[in-house]
Amino acid sequence: MSGKRFAQIVCALALIGPLAACAQNDGSTLPPAGRQSFNLSMTGEDGIQVSWQGHDGALRPGSAETVHLAVVNNTGRAWNGRFCVQLLEPSPSVVAIPLAQEDFRLEPGASFSQDLRVELPADLPPGVHGLALVMHKPVGPIVEVIPVQVGGGESEPFDGDWPTDAALVACPAP
Repeated sequence: MSGKRFAQIVCALALIGPLAACAQNDGSTLPPAGRQSFNLSMTGEDGIQVSWQGHDGALRPGSAETVHLAVVNNTGRAWNGRFCVQLLEPSPSVVAIPLAQEDFRLEPGASFSQDLRVELPADLPPGVHGLALVMHKPVGPIVEVIPVQVGGGESEPFDGDWPTDAALVACPAP
């Protein structure tokens, strides 16, 4: 190979290399196979804004999961609150498995945002469970439940009820 031809190839690779690197996907923006995300935002009539995000598919017993929670106090008064993250079994069960709980105080206009690392029980049976967020607001509690698939198998649409009363008992007001 002549020196001129070699220099042309090296130049071509030098120009194409960065373009190829830009086109590569390192996988950081795509969820792993079987992983689906949820993103739920709520704004109450009282001005409270709550949002949480996480994964709702391919959860494994004994694994750690991270959910993100953001809260804004748009009321005119201080808020002494509590939130809990729980796993619920479908009704008629009244099982509420606590995963995280935290008390907080927010002044008017204040907010917080945090990642919560929760450990799923190692003996959690496979199937559909409810990932519940209980939030004690100044005007009363709310319970939001996201169906999640634990263990193998395909996630099926859930059309049953969740034991939200059990979730409130497991997470009393502060």
